[in-house]
Amino acid sequence: MSQPSTADCAEQPLTPETPVTTAVGITVNALATFQPSTDPVAGQGFSGPLKVGILSTYPPTPCGLATFSAALAHGLTAHGADVSVVRVSDGTPSSSTRVIGELVNGSPGSVAACADLLNQSDIAVIQHEYGIYGGVDGDEVAGIIDGLRIPSILIAHTILKNPTRHQRSVLEAVAARADQVIVMSEAASERLRCDFDIDRRKVATIPHGASVPTNACVRGGRPTLLTWGLLRPGMGIERVIEAMGSLNGLPGRPRYLVAGQTHPDALAADGEAYRDARIEQARRSGVADSVCFDTSYRNVSMLTALVQSAAVVVLPYDSTDQVTSGVLVDAVASGRPVVATAFPHAVELLASGAGIGSASRADTAAPRRCDGSRGPPIGARDGMASGGECVFEAGASSPRAATGTAMTSPAPIFDQLLRLTDRRGTLERARLAEPLPEYGYCTDDVARVLVVATRDHGPDRTLNGLAGVALRFLNDAQALTGACRNRMDSTGSWVDEPALEDAWGRCIWGLGTAAAHSNVAWARQSAIMQFERAAQERSARPRAMAFAALGAAELLAFDEGHHAARALLTDYAASVPAPKHDPTWPWPEPRLTYANAVVPEAMIAAGAALADATLCQHGLRLLGWLIAFETADSHLSPTPISGRGAEDARPGFDQQPIEVSTLADACARAAAVDTNPMWLAGVRAAAGWFMGDNDAGEPMWDPDTGGGYNTLHADGVNPDQGAESTVAVISTLQHARRLSIVRQ
Repeated sequence: MSQPSTADCAEQPLTPETPVTTAVGITVNALATFQPSTDPVAGQGFSGPLKVGILSTYPPTPCGLATFSAALAHGLTAHGADVSVVRVSDGTPSSSTRVIGELVNGSPGSVAACADLLNQSDIAVIQHEYGIYGGVDGDEVAGIIDGLRIPSILIAHTILKNPTRHQRSVLEAVAARADQVIVMSEAASERLRCDFDIDRRKVATIPHGASVPTNACVRGGRPTLLTWGLLRPGMGIERVIEAMGSLNGLPGRPRYLVAGQTHPDALAADGEAYRDARIEQARRSGVADSVCFDTSYRNVSMLTALVQSAAVVVLPYDSTDQVTSGVLVDAVASGRPVVATAFPHAVELLASGAGIGSASRADTAAPRRCDGSRGPPIGARDGMASGGECVFEAGASSPRAATGTAMTSPAPIFDQLLRLTDRRGTLERARLAEPLPEYGYCTDDVARVLVVATRDHGPDRTLNGLAGVALRFLNDAQALTGACRNRMDSTGSWVDEPALEDAWGRCIWGLGTAAAHSNVAWARQSAIMQFERAAQERSARPRAMAFAALGAAELLAFDEGHHAARALLTDYAASVPAPKHDPTWPWPEPRLTYANAVVPEAMIAAGAALADATLCQHGLRLLGWLIAFETADSHLSPTPISGRGAEDARPGFDQQPIEVSTLADACARAAAVDTNPMWLAGVRAAAGWFMGDNDAGEPMWDPDTGGGYNTLHADGVNPDQGAESTVAVISTLQHARRLSIVRQ
């Protein structure tokens, strides 16, 4: 069976008896919270175990999708679901008791029968690849979905960058019929939302995952570069063989192991021609003793042990179109450095520093990772949990050589934020890292928490849980009119009345961000509902309207037809004062006060969303002036808590992290619409301020907890790690890590 753009098919088929340990990132919890918006039976509720019907290839079919589906079935069953499988037939019967029927491609009767079998479940999960179903580009699967009377989830494994017209229409048609569409990388989500005519509200990202091996592996003998999978043209093996001669001078003389049988399609078409040609290439190149092809069968545990034994995993695929790679995820989860061509999922996942992505070739990067003494140790959780700077061009000797500048910002750490958060919300204050419940909670902080928790989904559901707490808090904070309370005491009682001040604006900012970026369907729906309630109102406070405009711009980018978001942005834009024609003080206020950068950021966001180039340019000019005004001796010198005027002495203390993170937010926004390098420099300067590149030369965060310090004084630091300062450093590092990839 052909599977376009899937170079990482499973190395061996799994048998029904094989203990599958891969956690594919989709659990029964995700399915249980699924609430389709279009299916009339969605509200019926489920009694007893959730019944899940999967339509897919399935073992013993030798393909990656079959392996994935077996892992999904195993994981769902382990979480209490009752899983059945309708298997796409390949002529070889399956002995699995989960398989309740088989789809015979090209048979209208089989299409109808398979729909009936799936209707015996509560939810149908449709695995989609163009090559596995009957019809042109697999279009027969649309008939199966048409026959469903239950909610359906489409898992889209391949999102082609340049599909044919018919391939595009097939994916759009099946997505339109499904109640929800799941992709497994942000690259896939962006491509699907931007390049296909699909309801964006249906699309959710659940990262492709894998179990982290628990057994340590002792590596001995020659360092091994490993590529595994079902062998076929397009895997790029030839390029690694070509490079092996250059590795002979490294300690231990590394060897290259290619593990896997030949893909059935390639075997049927050309026999072992590709493998034989590569063996001959190694012989001609004089590296036959350093290149080994292994066709042995390996079950999951044996394959895991093989991956762990490698010094480097190499994914040298010809295609740079791949948005989901299970082999890549398994390699990173096993704690192995990865060298890969720069296909989208590799660029996204290897941003952690777990590997190197080459714009064109993986072979020239391999020598930098095949010796364990070169580069930092890479752990599985490091690779899965963080973003970073180690994706760079082949031939560059370091990230600095590739980008022209060092990108050394660490990954954000959420430990302190999680420590501050309980079932009610996020506590406002801390003494050092210890939360102080007696001071209660505030909406300003919780709205910021929602922004950072939905902007970065993380490798597990921890941040989704954080976002869920924030959504409940903000919902409680709102009055029916849309006005917003700001302060809750330690008992959970509100101590102020609903108002239209900054908390209202920040609430809308958080809700718009969650609606646009959350990977949980109910969270997006809840955020939209709350947004629409709050967006009934308008504030007379400029900063409150600016924060609200940011949320409206986020939602409008997600749903360009959202009336309430567009109306709010339009009213904000009308409220922006005309530019001042004073080059020495163009700021619209007599002094800089607090959260200053939100003023130009909102102009940029609204201008971009409303296609108002004049407003956008006004915001960019004002932000450029602010960066220059708040820079001294090549580092940020932000406005102190008392504010700053044109003639105030420098530096000013006491400085607060929120000023710095607001500037980073604005620069990141500007970088999305304008190519001027000052915006990236602004984000780097903001991150540098937290690292100690500031007026006092003091670090402003705790790298052990991830907490931000409260205040920078002239004589040192207030080291209390409250919510505002902690969210500030998290937000700034998120931008710095993300833009380090965009820069490249």
